[in-house]
Amino acid sequence: MRKKDFSCKLRNKEFYSNLERVEKYTQDIWQKDTLHHPEFTLHGIQHSKNVVENISKIIPVELLNVLSERDRYYLCCACYLHDIGMLFVPDKLLPLPLDTVGKFVVRKIHGTASRYMIHNFKEISSIFNKTDRSIIGKLCELHTGDISEMIESNLKHFPKHFPLLVSILRICDACDVTKKRFPERLFYLMKLESEPESYLQWAPMQYIDEVSLEEREIVVHAIVPAISENSIKFLIEQMVIQKLNEEVSQVNPILEEYGFVYGTVKSEVSSDEYLSPDEKIADLISNSKREEKPLELKILSYLSKTPMREAELAEKIGISTMALRNRISPLIKKGMVYIRENNKEKIYEFLPVDKRKEFLEDNDEKD
Repeated sequence: MRKKDFSCKLRNKEFYSNLERVEKYTQDIWQKDTLHHPEFTLHGIQHSKNVVENISKIIPVELLNVLSERDRYYLCCACYLHDIGMLFVPDKLLPLPLDTVGKFVVRKIHGTASRYMIHNFKEISSIFNKTDRSIIGKLCELHTGDISEMIESNLKHFPKHFPLLVSILRICDACDVTKKRFPERLFYLMKLESEPESYLQWAPMQYIDEVSLEEREIVVHAIVPAISENSIKFLIEQMVIQKLNEEVSQVNPILEEYGFVYGTVKSEVSSDEYLSPDEKIADLISNSKREEKPLELKILSYLSKTPMREAELAEKIGISTMALRNRISPLIKKGMVYIRENNKEKIYEFLPVDKRKEFLEDNDEKD
């Protein structure tokens, strides 16, 4: 099937200018964030760019040709804004306080929270006029949950192809499941075995190289270690293929009106003898800087969970505060940890998700 490059470089000057502001806003808000739950799969600016990239990979040309310049503008803005609700959930959207209902409610209602932010946060709401704010906000809200809510909604004042825009956003978002979204060391540091739901979301991505469209079928390409081929295949089928097929079943009734439906999502899995991420890190630790790496990882492991006072962190690790200052200094210089003072007391904090990811990838190259 012939592919078409989908670009967010819009010809309309107003659209293009507004989209640049949207991208800058989302870039800044993800970098400044310190509250984003790290156990969730990454929802930062790179994920947004992956979703835009997937439009060219996963959506057939006949559907893209239907879209007007304004449609593309709405879709591009939503690609960048659809997940910002992961950062902030207003109390009015929660049945009970967040610490009572649990953090996983954030994942469930983050689309609605994104819409709320687009309407009520001045930094982003001021970019759009009332009509565009309403359309983009609703598009973000409907990227998750039951798509029948859109069918039942009153869409009289929405664009003709609004249901198609929702379908494209949903399927391209769902297809961002490759290793591009999997920073190995961060996964290792978080020790997600104690968070089964999060672990099962993260783990399959380390093996998936690409998601592509072949004829009418979405195909997930993965390479897995031969020693555990069957168990990982099962994990990919349950956590990736099954969920993609559920998403396809939701959007197909809408796409059928445009003369296109996706077939059953398939996987192409081959086996290879290579070290898993945990084995790579274990090998790295055992073969270089034996006396330094375990302590560095211990420091980062504690701080990835919560900011800590200097004395508390030193006690946890089992070293003096002076020794801690010596060992943490290189991490501060590298930009992975930052320090602030509260009543003349030093508090160490892990940097936001996007900066952590950049640091980890840089160190992979150096190692």
